[in-house]
This record gives sequence, C-alpha cells and structure tokens, in this order.
Amino acid sequence: MTSSEACLEVDMQHSMAGRGAATAVLISILSVSEVAAVPPPDETTKRTILQTIDVPGSSYQVVYARVEIAPNSHTALHTHPGTVVGYLLEGDYSIHIEGRAPLTIAAGSITGVVPAGVPHEEIAGARGAKLLVVFTVEKGKPLSSPAK
Repeated sequence: MTSSEACLEVDMQHSMAGRGAATAVLISILSVSEVAAVPPPDETTKRTILQTIDVPGSSYQVVYARVEIAPNSHTALHTHPGTVVGYLLEGDYSIHIEGRAPLTIAAGSITGVVPAGVPHEEIAGARGAKLLVVFTVEKGKPLSSPAK
C-alpha cells in the first residue's frame, strides 16, 4: 500500500470513527515529508503542501497542508474553490466566516467546514497559529483567492 492509499484509508476511517481517527490522520500526514511550498495567500501566512490525493473517478483532489499564521496577524479576506476543514495544532486562532459570528478555536479542535466560495478571514493571537488543513478542490484550481 502506498502512503497516499494509507492516508486515504485513514481519512475514510475518520469519517466513520470520529475524533480518534482524526488523530491517526494527523500522525500519518505529519510524518510525510513536505512535498512543495505554495506561495502564501498573504505576507502573514505560510502554507506548506504535505500531500495531494486524487479522488478516484472525479475531477477533484484532496490537498493536505500545514498552515502557519504569524502571531498577532490575520489572513486577507479570501475564498476557496472547494470545502475546507482545519485542525488547530497549536496557538491562538479564530475564524470569521462571512454571515456568521467569529469563532474562537482551541488547540486540538476542528475549525468547522468552510463552504466553497464563502469569504472568510483567519486571525492568530499572540502565539500565532499552526493548523492542519484539508482542501477538497477541483484539480488545477488555486487553493485560495482574494475575496471580491
């Protein structure tokens, strides 16, 4: 079994088994060497692609990335071409999704689902924020774009 298949298998277990499987996904993803760095959405954010897995029989892919937001900063208002789920590894973090109240997330928690095309910004506190983020997007589309 390849590492891509192993991660996909663990990810499928996550959807069925809940939070315990999420920890297994994190361990398997964080043990994979970094594949490539992607230009950050702005000066305060660093995004590192960990792994990309094609969704069989579709034009979609799942992209696992580590995102780091500098202390006392925020991302520019942006959107994604597909759904995004994050897991806060460490730091101080809140997310403001357009049309919803800002949500403060504790380390070890899921950020919730950011729907495709919905503008949002992410805010890091004094300790910055490090997240594992899972993007499900159409192949060839940018992971994020400035909100209009």
